[in-house]
Amino acid sequence: MKKNNLIGVKNLNSLVWFSLLSIFFALNFYFSPQIDIERYQDYYQNFDPSFIEQKNAIREPVFFYFFPLLGYIFGLGEITLVLILIFSASLIIATLRNLGIPNIYSLPVITFPVIFVMYDNVLRQYLSVWLLLFAFSLFFKLKRDSLKEGIYLVVSFLTHNAIFLSLPLIFFYKYKLSSIKKFKNIGYFLSIVIAITLIFFYNTEFVARSSANTGQDLSLHAVIATIFMGLAYQLLEYLLGNKIPYHTIAYTTGILFFLLIMNFSSSSIERSTFVFMSFYYLMIIKLLNKIFGYIMVPILIIVNLIVLFKFPSTHQMMFDGILI
Repeated sequence: MKKNNLIGVKNLNSLVWFSLLSIFFALNFYFSPQIDIERYQDYYQNFDPSFIEQKNAIREPVFFYFFPLLGYIFGLGEITLVLILIFSASLIIATLRNLGIPNIYSLPVITFPVIFVMYDNVLRQYLSVWLLLFAFSLFFKLKRDSLKEGIYLVVSFLTHNAIFLSLPLIFFYKYKLSSIKKFKNIGYFLSIVIAITLIFFYNTEFVARSSANTGQDLSLHAVIATIFMGLAYQLLEYLLGNKIPYHTIAYTTGILFFLLIMNFSSSSIERSTFVFMSFYYLMIIKLLNKIFGYIMVPILIIVNLIVLFKFPSTHQMMFDGILI
């Protein structure tokens, strides 16, 4: 079957998994309590700019202008939101393929608590994260920068501006693959400078727009979980005899504790960790598949479901929602 760049499908196996994910997201849209999506339904139905602050829409035009306008032109209304989730299914399949991860691992991916919470209640960030991860996977596959990768990075940022916090993490991983030390050092330095600069530039706006109460302060728990996943990822790299990307965990730890010290809202810190944990989870399952194969799929799903339904904090985020 000819490769389809739109949905990231190049064979029957990918098409089947894309279809299954699409059906799952469509059913989830209509039957799961989704606080964030409920807020956008009227906006997408009527394309009413008064629903949101104009300055926020201008900064994130992909979600607030491009998709709703597209839906309005074709008379899709809130169905556009379902199509966004289906589009994310294509990004998941394409990202896994580029990273060399079998499609069956899409099951642990969509049940991973952080990703589950995002597509259920933080749709804008969820789409932005998968655009970012797909852009990263392109570099991983090609081992070089490309125009397509750059376009997806820009689109990701214009979908949810908070994604900028994770860009240095991607740069760190990319430049660890470089054999030219000068390029590595430039990449590390520029990444940190850009991240810190943007944090100060967006400080007030980012806190104001990402400060809705999730019911309890989970920021420290989220930071600890993120660092734990970063260390687990590095341990797996070490066990496989690969280069240890120690700069990634150093940056993650530093930036998250910086946000804590700067007294950012708990929910803004939590959502910052979502991006990092999504990245680490993909890299972890890639290495687990390399070591153990398909046997890890049911194990990961069981662990995910236990965390989703047995831990009160995760359960609260699922059903009370996280608004941004």
